Amino acid sequence: MEEKEPVKIGLSVLDGITPARDEEVEQYEKALEEEKQKEIKAKKEEHYAKSANVPLRYLKESLYTYKPTEANRKQYNWLCGFVKSIEKKENTKNILYINGRLGTGKAEWVEQVIPTPQGFRRFGDLKTGDYVYGSDGKPTKILGVYPQGLKDVYKITFLDGRTDECALEHLWGVYTRSHGKWKYHVLSVEEMLSRGVLTAKNTGRFYIPSSPVIEGEKKYLSCNPYILGSFIGNGCNTGDRLCLSSADEWQVRKCAAILNCVAVKYSKTNYNWIFKKEHALKAKDILPKEILCYSHEKRIPLEYLSADIQQRKELLQGLFDTDGSVSVIGNRLHITYTTTSKGLCEDVRNLLLSFGIVSTVRKDERENRRVCYNVCVNCSPVQAEILFTLPRKLEKVKSFKRKKRRDYSKVAIKKIEKLSEKKEMMCIYVENESHLYLTKDFLVTHNTHLACGIIRELGGYILTSLELCIAYDSCKDFKATETRWQFLKRLCTEKVLVIDEVGKGIESIEKQILPYIVNEFYGNRNILIFVGNGEEKDLYKLIGEAGADRMREVGLIIPLIGESIRGQK
Repeated sequence: MEEKEPVKIGLSVLDGITPARDEEVEQYEKALEEEKQKEIKAKKEEHYAKSANVPLRYLKESLYTYKPTEANRKQYNWLCGFVKSIEKKENTKNILYINGRLGTGKAEWVEQVIPTPQGFRRFGDLKTGDYVYGSDGKPTKILGVYPQGLKDVYKITFLDGRTDECALEHLWGVYTRSHGKWKYHVLSVEEMLSRGVLTAKNTGRFYIPSSPVIEGEKKYLSCNPYILGSFIGNGCNTGDRLCLSSADEWQVRKCAAILNCVAVKYSKTNYNWIFKKEHALKAKDILPKEILCYSHEKRIPLEYLSADIQQRKELLQGLFDTDGSVSVIGNRLHITYTTTSKGLCEDVRNLLLSFGIVSTVRKDERENRRVCYNVCVNCSPVQAEILFTLPRKLEKVKSFKRKKRRDYSKVAIKKIEKLSEKKEMMCIYVENESHLYLTKDFLVTHNTHLACGIIRELGGYILTSLELCIAYDSCKDFKATETRWQFLKRLCTEKVLVIDEVGKGIESIEKQILPYIVNEFYGNRNILIFVGNGEEKDLYKLIGEAGADRMREVGLIIPLIGESIRGQK
């Protein structure tokens, strides 16, 4: 007797008979599997892109498909040369020690004073972890400071009179104009000189962006900023009493309101006003010592120049409400600030630059008189409105209807000249993505453009020796997700690994892990790049005798101390 097929109970079973599998269900499941495989493939590709999980031949393909910019073309060419040098030796060399900084060459004079959130600082005093201002006016962290030693100096003079001293390889983010359109480039001083600083019409070929509005930090200031600006302008500050000389009673009343006192006219024959509560206020109790002097000696205290936007704005208004002038001559709006103090002239220019407003200086030199400095403000009427609160001056600015045709968002480079003496240079590497920071006189310049940046774009995994040591040591924590051995094993699977600042980590840990890493890369033939300032023997001390033997067999030593990688062919 034939054995009957057992009855299967389920949604696909009817009357004990198992039908053919539904075609739609099979197609659906197949589509799901394909989608899953695509997702897995995409994740793998993403992982490879991030972790540099590509062998040398893929690094080569990446190099040849990568499109370098003008700023990193020579670095790119150098990396291509490195890959070719490995290929010529049939891939017998896969460990590289760059004896010098990957970013050396882009340098500025260490004695220049630059704006920072902590105030104006000597460039050479900056350290890793300090902050400077980025091209957006916000603080940006310094990730690396690289002394460059003595270098030839090139002085760059801008159309508004500002100057900067830097090395031939220093980078600038510049604009050029072609067929009525602006194009942005990152060029070295050498590249600008080769193209010609001036056009055939004797006008500037290269323009840098004007400085942004600096955020600054809100500070406790002993004197109200508007009061300080007013008494720098019209204060009689050598006497005992707080005295302001002004024909504008509106401004006198404003100062009295801020000081919470009353203003009394000193004499009917002049415009001197003294300020009283129960007794006359004393100048030394209200004003900082920097302005308790004659007019030609006055300066703005440094802490006011790095204060926040509102505090600096009030200071500007106090200055321009007193010694500022505004006039409309024909179809032009003229705004100037006048002083006999050369130092104050520089301070006012810096204060204006912290708002992105450029200016030029004209000297009025006459016999038997002190030199008078006229700070001529170059800005749009809209920008000029922040300079005044005095109604008669502010109204002139607001009533000026004609739109200025000049573009104040850029400043032309007027001249580049080589100086006779060499000077101590330094370069910095900042955190922001634009690679720009504010240097002397709020000029927008480029920071160190590391060859590491290209390696990272091509998939290289980069970390400093100190970061490596800390990560390794943290694996002993009971909360760690992997052991020390697992961490090193994973790290050594990277196809392009760059360890920067070798010799500046934790020495005892470096001596433990670097020999292991060298041995692993010796075996797996992936690319290992060490970067450091030490000599060859210093590296050998860290990687041990066995590591040194491996390095001699499969390693390349490339000394780059004091040289720019941009110059490597």
